Amino acid sequence: MDEIDDAILRELQRDGRMSMAELGSMLDIAPSTVFKRIEKLKNAGILERFTIVVNQKCFEHTLVAFLNVRVHPDGKPEVEEFMQGLPCILELYEVLEPGDFFVKVRVQNISELKRSVLVPLSSLPGVGYPDDHIGEEGQGTDMNGLQIETMQQMLAIVTLLLGTLLIAFIFNAYRIVRQPTLLLFIYGLFTLVVGITFADFVSIFTPDAFIIAWSAVFSRVVVILGLCVMTYGILRG
Repeated sequence: MDEIDDAILRELQRDGRMSMAELGSMLDIAPSTVFKRIEKLKNAGILERFTIVVNQKCFEHTLVAFLNVRVHPDGKPEVEEFMQGLPCILELYEVLEPGDFFVKVRVQNISELKRSVLVPLSSLPGVGYPDDHIGEEGQGTDMNGLQIETMQQMLAIVTLLLGTLLIAFIFNAYRIVRQPTLLLFIYGLFTLVVGITFADFVSIFTPDAFIIAWSAVFSRVVVILGLCVMTYGILRG
């Protein structure tokens, strides 16, 4: 490499769309010379590929996660190949401690991070569970969001089970006394349980932030409806 090669690389890093003619005019050399030098740099492995830089702040409702992935030496090639094939991975570096790979990922939410990256990555041989640092795009906030969301989903399941059990007890009482108030209370309680747990269950099955946001709105409407039915049943009784 010489000063001309350095200048070509510098200009291409600044604007990868620059034509051979523009480069030649800027460096005062023939476009054919620019072409030959670029081909030489590519063949030498110095210039690997042309790419683009995306302004991540233009993407709404996104999360950026930085992962430290610990891998047994025997499993490194397979893990690296897997991560290079994931479209959500923005940057991938092989490092020393605390992890063997440092990965920058952009996803819509934590559910997508867990489903598309963390779970399949952890199932590969020799991979420890990745350490994650998660924040909204453009922020440096560290949080253990994956564990929080998992806990929310587990609590939703417990809420659904307890609600179903309580509905079964009340329905059994209704079968004995045949009091309309109990039946209204059952309807209201069922609606209330659905409203409380609906948004958490939606987050399990879809990473779409828009759908999750509207499911939360729907949940609150259903909760209000359930409370109204239960209140009406109590007042009527």
